[in-house]
Amino acid sequence: MHERVHEASMESRGDVRIDYGVALRSLSLGLIGKADVVEFHRQPDCPWLPFPVEYKRGKPKADDCDRVQLCA
Repeated sequence: MHERVHEASMESRGDVRIDYGVALRSLSLGLIGKADVVEFHRQPDCPWLPFPVEYKRGKPKADDCDRVQLCA
């Protein structure tokens, strides 16, 4: 499930483009990271609408680090 996500690659399926290992940065928030997968869905009113996909395995952590990562 998780082995492809850190390889920078891309595939298309109809009106959906799927990018793996997408580098992300927010200058205003001072954050950097890498998304496992971002699906870009073609929309009539904008070229591509992004949907981030994050894979989590194992038991939930005792603290909120996974939730913070997903929100960021």
